[in-house]
Parts: sequence; C-alpha cells; structure tokens
Amino acid sequence: MAENKEKKVLNVPNLRFPEFEGEWEEHYLSDYLDFKNGLNPKPERFGKGIKFISVMDILNNAVITNDCIRASVDVSEEELLSFCVENGDILFQRSSETLEDVGRANVYMDNKPAVFGGFVIRGKKKAEYDPLFFRYLLASPFARKKIIPMGAGAQHFNIGQEGLNKVKLHFALLDEQKKIARLLSLLDERIATQNKII
Repeated sequence: MAENKEKKVLNVPNLRFPEFEGEWEEHYLSDYLDFKNGLNPKPERFGKGIKFISVMDILNNAVITNDCIRASVDVSEEELLSFCVENGDILFQRSSETLEDVGRANVYMDNKPAVFGGFVIRGKKKAEYDPLFFRYLLASPFARKKIIPMGAGAQHFNIGQEGLNKVKLHFALLDEQKKIARLLSLLDERIATQNKII
C-alpha cells in the first residue's frame, strides 16, 4: 500500500502506472460474478458433444480456451443453457486434496460455448471487468490469503458459493485493469519464450 502526505494508508499498489490515480475500490466477488456449481453427467455421456471444463483445465492452462479443453460431453439444450460458460466467465476449483489449492481460478477466453463439471464453480460475469486482470488478481498472494480460509474439509478440502461470495478484493478502474493485464500477459509470454530457449 502507498501512503499520502498525511500518512493515511491508501488502497493502491506501491508500484503503479503514473497516469492513474485514485484509490482502488474494495468489492465482494459477488459484485462481479454470479456463482453456480457444475454439471455431473453419467460416464456414458462423455467423449462427444460440447467441450467440458474440468479442474485440470483450470490448473494446467494460462487461460482456458475451447481448443485446450480435454473432455467433451453430450448435453441437452436445457443443460447447455444452464451450465454454459462464456467469454470472460471465471472458473474456480471447488475441491482439492490440499487446502492451499482450494479455490484456484482461471478465466474462459473464447467465444465458443462450453460447459463445466461438478468439481468446478462458474462465476458468470455480471459486471464490467477485464477478464485477464481478474485472473491475475485471483492468483495473487493477497487474494489467495482471502480465498483459502473459506475452504473446509478433512481429507478433501472444498469451497462453496457462499465462501466465494464473502471474499472481498481491491479492484482498479477498467482502464487500469486492462493496462495491468497487458503488462502481466507480456511478462508471461517472455517467461514462456525464455523457458523454450533454455
């Protein structure tokens, strides 16, 4: 956090693009997202149909696109309507073997429709935000410290819609979100290029 001349602590990052000013606003995740648990189809419905987002798709991709989703499932028109994932929706890992991994999140960045599985919670976009910024924000140590305590369990740890509804984070205005997301995305691309070279 940065300080002003009167030593008041402001809700802004210590390092910031110079053209932006004003405090970041604190909001509940539920101000931006409507949460819903996923679909639990029978095994014989897998292998054809529409792409089906699982926990592995959340964890193993920088962002989720239709092409990188591994599984497919046969769904009805009603299920497609109810469990559809659209561009900008946030997907959370609902269940984990370790408390540290509960509630990990990723963003769907594609215009082709997909559906999501029972171990996933979809955050349906209901307010304006930059999807990539939101993804980076949810992966930050600050956000993880807010999300992890909402998980519960013994052998498996779970987070529910109610827990996610209670999480509050600081959000920049949309123009600043876009600039931050662009910078972090470029850094990720550079790291990936360097790793290939190595």
